[in-house]
Amino acid sequence: MASIVKVSRKNGTALYIAYRIRKDDGKIQQIKYRCKDFEDAKRRLADIAIAERENRIYSSYESSDYCTKALTVGELVDAYLGHHAKELSSSTLRNYLHISAQYIKPFIGNIPLKAVTTAVLQRYYDDLPNHPASQGNHLASAGNISARTVREVHKILRPAFRLGTKWELIPSNPAIDLDLPSLTPFQRKQWTTKDVIRFINDCTNEDIKVAVATMFFGTTRSGELFGLTWDCLDISVEALNKERCYIMVEKTVARLSKEAMKKSKDDIIKVFPSTKINGTTVVVAKKPKTAYSIRKIYIPNSVADLLIEHRDRQLRMREQFGDIYQDNNLVFCHTDGSPYTADYIDRAFKKIAKKIGMEIVDFYSLRHSGATAKLRATRDIKAVQHDMGHGSPDMLLKIYATICDEDRQYTAKKMNELWLTEMFGRKNSENINRTDEKEEPNR
Repeated sequence: MASIVKVSRKNGTALYIAYRIRKDDGKIQQIKYRCKDFEDAKRRLADIAIAERENRIYSSYESSDYCTKALTVGELVDAYLGHHAKELSSSTLRNYLHISAQYIKPFIGNIPLKAVTTAVLQRYYDDLPNHPASQGNHLASAGNISARTVREVHKILRPAFRLGTKWELIPSNPAIDLDLPSLTPFQRKQWTTKDVIRFINDCTNEDIKVAVATMFFGTTRSGELFGLTWDCLDISVEALNKERCYIMVEKTVARLSKEAMKKSKDDIIKVFPSTKINGTTVVVAKKPKTAYSIRKIYIPNSVADLLIEHRDRQLRMREQFGDIYQDNNLVFCHTDGSPYTADYIDRAFKKIAKKIGMEIVDFYSLRHSGATAKLRATRDIKAVQHDMGHGSPDMLLKIYATICDEDRQYTAKKMNELWLTEMFGRKNSENINRTDEKEEPNR
C-alpha cells in the first residue's frame, strides 16, 4: 500500500512515497516517488494510491493540483511557466512573468479553463488594446496596450494551452487560429558613417568615444560590448602589422531578476557585486543565448589604436583606486572597475550627442549603423551576418532592405552592361554607360 517514507541521505533526509506494481513477468517492483516536502507528499498520496491499485507508474502530471475541474487560466499559465522555466533564459522568464501578472491574470486569470473557447480568447485579444499599458519605468504615459504586447501574450497562452491538452485538461487548444493585430515595422533612427566619425572626433569623453567606435565597427550588441574582457581582444603588435586585430564575443552582461535566475536555464559566468543589499536584480556576465552569438569580429587598426590607448588609461586608473578597484578585467567599465549597463551608457551617449548638436539616437542603433556601413562597403551579406551574430541572413535582409535593393539595382545595371557589351562590343558599351557612372551607389 502506498505510504510516505523518510530516507536518510548525505545531505539530509528526503521524503518519498513508496508503492508497488506487478511487472509483466509477475514480479513485484517497489517504486519511490520523491516529494518536495511533507505537504507535497500528502497532496500526492491519494493519486499514487490510485495508480498503485491500477498497477501503473504514477506520473507527476496526475497531481490533483492540475486535474481539478476548477483549474483557471491563471493557474495553467503558472504551471506552464514553472514546467518550462529551465528552457527559458532569465530575461525571457522575467518578461513572461511580467506579461502574465499585468496582462493575463487581471483579465482572464480567474476564468475556469474548461470555459475558455477560441471566441473567448479572440474577444480578449481584440479588447486588450483598449486598456492602458503597465507604467513600468516610463516617465511619460505608457499609452494603451500595444499590438506587440498582445503578441507577447499569445506567445505565452498558445503553448500553455498546448500543455493543457497534453495533460488532458482540455480537449483542444483554443489559442489556435486566432487573428493577431498586425505590427507596424519599427524604423530605428540611425547615424550615417559620417555622423559616427563626427561624434568620435568631437567627443571629449574618451571612454564613450572608444565604446562608440567599437560598437560601430564591431557591430556587437550592447551587452556583448560590456561583457568584453581584455583576454578576448587581439590588439598586439603582430596583429596590427598584419591588420588582423579582432574582438572575440564569448559572453554578455545583463541585469537579471534574482527570482528568475533561480528557475531559468541561464549559464551564468559571474555575478558582479551589488551595491543594493535588498535589490531584486543583479548584474551578471553570462554566455550568449545562441551559438551564433559566439564569434570573432575583425576590427580596423584605427579602432585597435583607440583600444590600446584606452587600456593604458584604465591601468593608470586601476593604480589610483588601489585595493578598492574591482578587477573584473572588463574592457568597458566604470572608473572603479564595476560593469557598465546599457541604460547607463545610453544616457551618457545621448547627453554628449545633444551637447555636440547631433541628432539623438539610441546607443544600440550604432550596431545598425555599422551593419549598414559594412553592407554598403562590401555587399557581402553572409560576412555581415556572421559579424552580427545572426543564425541566418533573414534578419539582416528585413532590417536592411534598402541596402539590399541598392545591391539588386547595381546587379541589374551590371547585367545591362554585359548585355550591351555582347551586342555592340566593349568599346561602344563603355561610351553608352559613361554618362550613368555617377548613379552607381557608393561602394
